[in-house]
Amino acid sequence: MADIEKLLGEGSKFLSEGEYPKAVKKFKEAVAEDPDLAVGYFYSAEALRLDQTMGNTRVKDKDILENYAKSVELDDANPEYMTSYGSFLMESEAPDFDKAEDTYKKAFELAAEDAEFSQMLASEYMFNIRTNADRALTRKQANQYIIRGLGYLFAAMGLEKERATGLLLLERASEPEWVLGIALRALQIKKERAIEILNGMD
Repeated sequence: MADIEKLLGEGSKFLSEGEYPKAVKKFKEAVAEDPDLAVGYFYSAEALRLDQTMGNTRVKDKDILENYAKSVELDDANPEYMTSYGSFLMESEAPDFDKAEDTYKKAFELAAEDAEFSQMLASEYMFNIRTNADRALTRKQANQYIIRGLGYLFAAMGLEKERATGLLLLERASEPEWVLGIALRALQIKKERAIEILNGMD
């Protein structure tokens, strides 16, 4: 029987060196030894995704999604697996925004006690919506996802809608307003538009 830790280590080394097909081979060997090895499926997906990004047209979205799905099936308490899967669900050729949101929501729940990480997840979620929406969503549909994303961000920051609106109206940045400002700039959303969105929230 092969040493699974050794295979994972060799795969990780190839991954860090940009040798993605070699990395995939090692991770596949690891899951062949242990079909319940969530980390093996996760890193297989990561290596395949990077290989595709670098122009390998033989790598199909289906293979990446299957490996991510298997990793979260086997380890549904890992927010990193959830967010990587969720982001690729939006980036793939046939994006599934509803499933991506469900996956991110599970990650938010898992990271509920870590406010900083939760804020990062919410910002990442909205950024991915913003980046990929034009391929599959109308502006109205995209706005609904962004509205919910802002809700996730405010929840992570412990802010009610009224408090969030007040922070956005401040001329001098407080710490929470600064965090909101970073998120909004990354999303290319002006404060005025954010307040408009907030006012449209239930």
